[in-house]
Amino acid sequence: MVISITGATPQYRETTDTFFINIGTKAELESEIPNDGDAEHNTVLGVDLGIKQTAVTSTGRFWSGDYLNHRRREYERVRGELYRVGTESAHRTIEQMGDWETRCVEEYLHRISKAIVQEAVGHNCDEIASEELTDTRERLPGAKQFHAWAFRRLYDYVTYKADMEGIDTTQVDPAHTSKRCSKCGTTLDENRPSQA
Repeated sequence: MVISITGATPQYRETTDTFFINIGTKAELESEIPNDGDAEHNTVLGVDLGIKQTAVTSTGRFWSGDYLNHRRREYERVRGELYRVGTESAHRTIEQMGDWETRCVEEYLHRISKAIVQEAVGHNCDEIASEELTDTRERLPGAKQFHAWAFRRLYDYVTYKADMEGIDTTQVDPAHTSKRCSKCGTTLDENRPSQA
């Protein structure tokens, strides 16, 4: 390791009536990672999950959550109206609506998962890393059981589609992933405005 001085700044601290010098240094480190050609170098596609944006990849692709959230709100509104009606026919319709909602959401999640895998293929990625889906309702304000189910289902769809392309999938701890710069790795609050 080579350390060189990049500058020095004299400082005066009134509270202690003392002078001191701030010295800037730069260290050049030799790589401790062996470069023998046997090391595995994976290209990873990161996938961030949320409520406003269902999925966002590290390559900058966004899949809005508007469609899923709109469909969920509409189904909830109609279900509420049917519950108020209270007839046997209304209850049968509510059961059918559950099937329609599930099929609608699954079809949308299939489209997103296919696009995520194609994004990985297009960027020659060896792995797709998604956020760990446990405790979704606690971590994301506004998340409901619906979202936890949808995120799990999306990960399952991505996994089996990626497997067919020979791409591995993994889940990672979501702490600060949205605030970490994909280029330099710096984690800053201002890298991501507050949103779910």
